[in-house]
Amino acid sequence: MSSALAAFVALMSLAMACVYWQEVKFQQSQTAVEEENHRAARESAYIGIATSLASAALRVFFILFGIQTVLNQSSVGSATALVPAIVLAVLVSGGVFLIERTGRAYQTFVIDSRLHLNNTAAATFLADTAKALLVSALFALPLVAGWVWFMETGSSLWWVAAWALWLAILSARMALKPHLETLLFARARDLPAGELRKRLAALLARCGVKARSLRVVEASKRTNRLNASVTGLGAHKHILLFDTLVQRLGVAEVEAVLAHEAGHVQHGHLTKAWAGLALLGLAAAYTISEAVRALGLRPAETVGLTLAVYPSAFFCLRPLFVRISRFFEFEADAFAAKMCGVEPISAALRAIFNANRGVFEHHWSYAAVFCGHPSGRERLLRLEGMN
Repeated sequence: MSSALAAFVALMSLAMACVYWQEVKFQQSQTAVEEENHRAARESAYIGIATSLASAALRVFFILFGIQTVLNQSSVGSATALVPAIVLAVLVSGGVFLIERTGRAYQTFVIDSRLHLNNTAAATFLADTAKALLVSALFALPLVAGWVWFMETGSSLWWVAAWALWLAILSARMALKPHLETLLFARARDLPAGELRKRLAALLARCGVKARSLRVVEASKRTNRLNASVTGLGAHKHILLFDTLVQRLGVAEVEAVLAHEAGHVQHGHLTKAWAGLALLGLAAAYTISEAVRALGLRPAETVGLTLAVYPSAFFCLRPLFVRISRFFEFEADAFAAKMCGVEPISAALRAIFNANRGVFEHHWSYAAVFCGHPSGRERLLRLEGMN
């Protein structure tokens, strides 16, 4: 079984690397005035290849050798599998996180700095890494402990309780995300009184969104990118605008961006995403329980194998999630066009893509697997068709 799982992880890693390589070749074939943007896209794809292969190597090692080593080192007479399970969670998930964070560091301090997009100091980056690890641990370790405890009860329906715990932690994390982001990673504030605040408040009223959910994030201390997002769950949803976006776009364009984010709220995209993840988690919990029953896996071994295989299994599902996300983005664009007009949202998209030094198109395989947002070309063409 270990050999088969290791082969699966290795195969999925090679498939991921091939997708990144297709993106490299595609960006090499593009001829545009902004050649530096295509160079940055190629380098980002190279980072993807390196991190995916390094992550796969780590996970294959644990599948073949590391998990059994940790289990052998744990005390034979231990009454619970909790300690080895937590050790495996820290080593596997923590190792993958640090590999991905290393790739992110290169993106930030080499590529983004060359494009004049980075304002993050090294100390800030390290502090953000530590805080992200802490947040992940605060949510993940209780989940691991709960799963081990439910498995050790011996009930055949342990997986239902484990899924319910996972869903509760997922819901809490989604609800708290806007608060954690603005508490730990960037300060947020209300818009100062003035014409922009008045117009945005009026727009939110027309969209049926509570104005108190709008916050401006001091992102300029870390980046020059323009961005906006909506996060949270239920009554805890918040629309977050980067201060760079508010400062550099015109009032009509900021309105259009806000209308796009309000479109996500009005169409219930966050709730739909939560429901979809809940169903997917239920299916995953049942699949894991069947594997435990058929193979006689121990609790700590189950935790280690799940964490080692999960990224590769999720890679198989990425095209489905990307397709759904792209549909949500087109729907939010249409809502913004309805509320503010086609030209303001089109102008805002052009300004954001140009300011963020992005490319307007990707290789189809890369877009299908990694681009939850449609390309700039696709979004603009779709908006032009609304005229």
